[in-house]
Amino acid sequence: MELKRKVVKGFTWVAAEKTASAVLQLGVSLVLLNLLLPEDYATIAIIVSIISILNTFVDSGFSQTLIRKTDADQRDLNSVFYFNIAVAAVIYILFALLCEPLAELYSNPRIATLGPVLFLLVPLYASSIIQQTVLSKRIDFKKLSKITFVSYLLADVMAVTIALCGGGIWALAAQRIGIVGFKSVILWMTGDWKPTLEFSFQPIREMFGYSSRIFATDLINNTYNNVASLFMGKIYPRELGFYDRALKLKNMPVDATVIAVQSVTFPALAEIRDDDRKFKESAHKIVSILSFCIFPMMAGLMAASQDIFTLFLPPRWQPSIPFFRVLCLAGMMSPLAIFFNNAMKIRSNGNIILRLEIIKKCIITVILACTIPLGAIAIAWGQVAIAAVDMTLNLFASRRYSNYMFVDFLRDVMPPLSISAVMYFTVYFIGLTALPLWLRLAAEIAGGVAVYVALAVLFRFEAWREVAEVLRKTACKK
Repeated sequence: MELKRKVVKGFTWVAAEKTASAVLQLGVSLVLLNLLLPEDYATIAIIVSIISILNTFVDSGFSQTLIRKTDADQRDLNSVFYFNIAVAAVIYILFALLCEPLAELYSNPRIATLGPVLFLLVPLYASSIIQQTVLSKRIDFKKLSKITFVSYLLADVMAVTIALCGGGIWALAAQRIGIVGFKSVILWMTGDWKPTLEFSFQPIREMFGYSSRIFATDLINNTYNNVASLFMGKIYPRELGFYDRALKLKNMPVDATVIAVQSVTFPALAEIRDDDRKFKESAHKIVSILSFCIFPMMAGLMAASQDIFTLFLPPRWQPSIPFFRVLCLAGMMSPLAIFFNNAMKIRSNGNIILRLEIIKKCIITVILACTIPLGAIAIAWGQVAIAAVDMTLNLFASRRYSNYMFVDFLRDVMPPLSISAVMYFTVYFIGLTALPLWLRLAAEIAGGVAVYVALAVLFRFEAWREVAEVLRKTACKK
């Protein structure tokens, strides 16, 4: 019961922070999208995709290893901290020097100017990994959530100010730097962990066996997650801006769910890794709640996308709508794939994860090779296929460790998927009415929520009872 209380409390705080951050980001994004051009977002997307891959080297799987390690001490934390800083410094120097060649490769001179600034994200990220790891290990997501939200708020205010003053693409660069930079500063100011001069290679060597497999898995994962944007930046530079914005707008609600699940379930499930019954019960509840929350969210956004883009964005962003609708399908599967991957990380020695990633990436390589030559929208459909492969293979591979079978999966996901489909068509048909645009969108949202909740109550979904209980307890505390 204590673990369940921690998980519910942790998930509530992370989900609340991510929801608040997503709402804030949505508002800021709408302002920036009205002030900036698709080419600005395309340039930032290329550099940020590279940084996302580089950050995998900085962490090298050690943060998850420390969370998993029950007897991690100050020497362990110190050693990983200094390792992170050293790797980040080398990476920054190397890629600051490579900005000119990258600009030539993409025929985009702005990369040479922006690169040395944006690559500062690598050492900034390294400076706060251990502080975040310590809070995650304690399941202290209340504090971490507050820090994250304040960081987003400060960075967004800075970005909007620069954009309104005519700063153009530098507003996006400042936003990226600000989010990571402010978070790092606040963690250092408020955190109770501080490094000492004690350092040893022994903890690095001891943790390397597990962390290296996590690192290899994450590296392959992050590379393939960003390879579409990197190819599009070279082959379809104009479409990349539309694709990137559609992806980021879709990711706002998905990331709120994914990060909450990733942050809370990994340390929580690590506490019951040796209890088969509790582990399976937890898997059942998490999959049920994830499906119940993410399916209607994505279905509703798909159905109302035309009205959302038309009401809030200038006409130049209309080409993003087809990308957005397709990518929402992939968004339904991402949180589930991550959960099943977490189950394997906790209960395996890491070998299965690396082997599985190699198999998945062989399949994904074929998907990318088939879709990239066909155009930008084909790449988006390829992301749906990739998400399906990722979720399916993770599910089947994790059965050995969680005893959570395919029939359990169908029993958990089919009910919310079915009523999400009903909700989708409800919203779609409301969208065909001749109501004024703002009133029609309000009717789509209200109608979709009402139909989904009514069906969940009517059929007595267990996930609805769990979600309602969390909401009730949260409201009572307020």
